[in-house]
Amino acid sequence: MVASALFGVAERILQDHSATGWYLANIAAVWLAVAFVFGATSRRGVDAALIGLVAELAAIGAFYGYMRFGEQHTEPLHLIAFWTCCGIVAGPIFGLLGYSWRRRRSQVAGLTLAAMFVIEAVLLDVHRDRPRGIVTLELVAGVLLAVLLFCAVRWRKSHTPHRR
Repeated sequence: MVASALFGVAERILQDHSATGWYLANIAAVWLAVAFVFGATSRRGVDAALIGLVAELAAIGAFYGYMRFGEQHTEPLHLIAFWTCCGIVAGPIFGLLGYSWRRRRSQVAGLTLAAMFVIEAVLLDVHRDRPRGIVTLELVAGVLLAVLLFCAVRWRKSHTPHRR
């Protein structure tokens, strides 16, 4: 979970660095990818859900902990509670998706993570909440991620001996 906490601190530092950094650090799909990656390392679905939850909460805790103790900056409690609730819900879901993608070779699981990048980019572009360059970067990242995760599953399926 140290890696997840380091991610949270890095996101906070990136967010505080510049306007572009703020937008990049606030790409929700990147936060979902944390639970997905940790879930992919699990050997059982129950473990994947739990590790996805812990990974999200460690990242969120480190983000706000660094903000509070490293920068002496406070955030309204309702925002911390909101993002914590998001992590409590999304962590286990994306942990399980990561597990399903790696262990069960689920193309849908991989495409779900990639779709989060694409959907977020499209929605934020419609509402003009992000600069065009950030939206384009997120959209391209989602499409590339979809291709990579889809191809990885196909490759593993074709290179794994069939069990009987």
